[in-house]
Amino acid sequence: MQKAIKEGVALDEIGLTSHQAAKFQGEVFNMKQENNKVREELEAGVRRATTLQVDIEKTIAQLDQELELNGNQSQLMHTMSKSRIPLHSFIFGTKPKKQKRSVFSRIHLNRK
Repeated sequence: MQKAIKEGVALDEIGLTSHQAAKFQGEVFNMKQENNKVREELEAGVRRATTLQVDIEKTIAQLDQELELNGNQSQLMHTMSKSRIPLHSFIFGTKPKKQKRSVFSRIHLNRK
């Protein structure tokens, strides 16, 4: 808008009144301010996420040292894999399976 005015283009040729042009410039200015606020909030969010990531890495390293996972990790993983219960079974339980009669039990009954 300002560029067109500086180049000498009349507002009538653009199709805007001076009031509309001022209103448009105000809206553009407000959008720029809003973009700056959003940018600042995003930058603050990135800084916070980075801080949290560093804190998490420090905590994990501290836990590794306290629990001495480095030497016993394979044993721990083996123990954990054995003790797992499927989530569906844990929540809803398991239905007892009906035991089918084997072929041998039928043969045995026929001999009597």
